[in-house]
Amino acid sequence: MANTAVSGTLFCSDGTEIPLYVAAIAEGTESNLTTSTQSNFTVSAAAVGTAFAGKTVVASSPIMGDGDGNTTASYAYILRAGSIINILPVGLAGIVDVSRIPLCSSTTLMAGDQVRVMMNASTDRECSLAVYCNTGEYHIFAVTPTGGATNQLVSILTGNGIGETLQGRSLVKNYCTSIDRVKLAPSGMGVYVVDDKNNIVGSVVAVAPSTVAIKLNPCNIPIGLNYQAQAITSA
Repeated sequence: MANTAVSGTLFCSDGTEIPLYVAAIAEGTESNLTTSTQSNFTVSAAAVGTAFAGKTVVASSPIMGDGDGNTTASYAYILRAGSIINILPVGLAGIVDVSRIPLCSSTTLMAGDQVRVMMNASTDRECSLAVYCNTGEYHIFAVTPTGGATNQLVSILTGNGIGETLQGRSLVKNYCTSIDRVKLAPSGMGVYVVDDKNNIVGSVVAVAPSTVAIKLNPCNIPIGLNYQAQAITSA
């Protein structure tokens, strides 16, 4: 596995801009994206909550890999005490059209909060679904297909499906990432959310972060027990 430089900026309600930068993050392993020490922007590389406790984050640039075409970001989020408290957009350096993307809701940072990011090799087929619920909750689900199959996305935190994790909520915003493109044609070029009788209750198109920056899409997808998020691949 190779390493890649990863960078981004968080924007706060009081005008503070928080620089994030790590020169070498390993592919295939979720990692902590710390504050940048370049040009003495921060004294030491630290978790975002430790360095900027009390600041309220309202927007983010795409969290980006170095743009060499060999590494892409699957997802990024803010982690607090084992829970996802916000999801962040991702992209590839040089392939973005918006520098500042409003978040679904604001987050006031606390000591210990981390920005987490998953960087993958450009050949890694991981499909991820980052969601925001009507209750204000966030979560991320993922799976890595290896051939033609119905692949269930599961929580990156617990390994449980979307129904077990978010029963009784509705998804109101989301983004989905994958490099599989036409291989996802059986599930609408992305992910289908199906109920316990296998009826489709929602669909989300996947975007390859190596080609365009991710944006948060509005939706209205109810979630019940035994519902699944499925990435159906043809190969």
